[in-house]
Parts: sequence; structure tokens; C-alpha cells
Amino acid sequence: MLSQTGVILSAIWSEVLQTDAVLPESDFFSLGGDSVLVMTMLLRVEEELGIFLDPGVMFTAPTLAEFSDEVDKARGNAEQSASVG
Repeated sequence: MLSQTGVILSAIWSEVLQTDAVLPESDFFSLGGDSVLVMTMLLRVEEELGIFLDPGVMFTAPTLAEFSDEVDKARGNAEQSASVG
């Protein structure tokens, strides 16, 4: 089951990769993603969720579930930094 973040990311991936076949275990690169699409997707994530992620995260967390976890961690860190600052 996907978190709220996962549902948002699934929609972004579907749009960027032009496929409806995005599942939690789907690998971005196996679905046809490449470096240009990574940058496009990360820009959409930044626009939708306000989170900047290094493109290297796609190599350590290439599945939707793994990537969603990384986004949630980044969102938590961003919220913590905002409340401290």
C-alpha cells in the first residue's frame, strides 16, 4: 500500500514515463526512465512537494516504494529544519 506521498509520486511517474503500469515495486529505469526523465521527474517532485533531491537518489532508490521513502525522509528533514530555523 502506498502512502500519500507514494500516490502523488505514482501519478508523477505515470505522467513522466507515459505509462499507467506504476506499482510500488516498479523500477523507474525498467519502465523506460533515463537520465533526462530523472531530471524531469525530480523537477515535478520539487514543484509538487517542495522537495529538492539529488539525482543520485534514483540509483540508490529506483523503485517507487524506495523513492517514496526517500522523499518522505527529505520532507521530514525539511520540516525539522524549518521548525528549528
